[in-house]
Amino acid sequence: MKKLRKIISALMVCSMLSSGVRGMDLNETQQKTLAAVAVTAAVGIPLIVILKKIFSNKGIKAFDKKEQTWIKFLMGEQIDDKSFRFNSCNEFRTASNNDLEGYHDFIQVVFPNLEKSGYANQDLYLNKNLKKWQDLMQDLEIRLKIQENLRLNLIRILTFFGFEVTLGDSSKIIKLKAKTDGVAFKPGNHNGLRLTRVLICLKIFGLNREHQLIIDSINSNKEIMKLVNGNSTLKTSYGFWLNSRKNACLF
Repeated sequence: MKKLRKIISALMVCSMLSSGVRGMDLNETQQKTLAAVAVTAAVGIPLIVILKKIFSNKGIKAFDKKEQTWIKFLMGEQIDDKSFRFNSCNEFRTASNNDLEGYHDFIQVVFPNLEKSGYANQDLYLNKNLKKWQDLMQDLEIRLKIQENLRLNLIRILTFFGFEVTLGDSSKIIKLKAKTDGVAFKPGNHNGLRLTRVLICLKIFGLNREHQLIIDSINSNKEIMKLVNGNSTLKTSYGFWLNSRKNACLF
């Protein structure tokens, strides 16, 4: 309704300006251009952008009900869907380490990837509707909210994986230290694959700085690298971690 009022106001301004410019020595094209520029300045937002958002097949409503719930979850909203392990990102962040180790159905929801997971919520993956996701992420407000929540989710999963996280202002990670007692560096478990999905997600959503911090903290820890080189499973996971650098930012 608020957007509609802006459109109506803009159209009224356009009408008044059109009447005013008719008396000037301008051709029809110049009159229309002048009126459009004046409207943009008057309402503070390009009219064409408002109309495009309202009347195009973009935004959250372009997705099915399940995906709409997922998007709201990623934006930090409370949801009500029993098929999701957590009802909000905040609930995920306050979960215990035992819960995060025991549950196998949340990584693909909390850290979106292109391909489906082999576990629960197999219908939630980006390649299912990639073009719609790219359209959705053109909305700056939505993109920033999702990126913000991904950063906060990342802090929690890194502490679970066994990283020492140093935060600055606005919960910004300023330093990471990988620790040998972290679950991501124990041979033979599933957390190496989980870390791979996290790293790929960061690249997809443009969180390149956070991605590089993780890789650097692993590479700079001689004890971690000794563990990696001494175990074939960890070495395979490490290869996936490095390979995640090739993923392009899609949003």
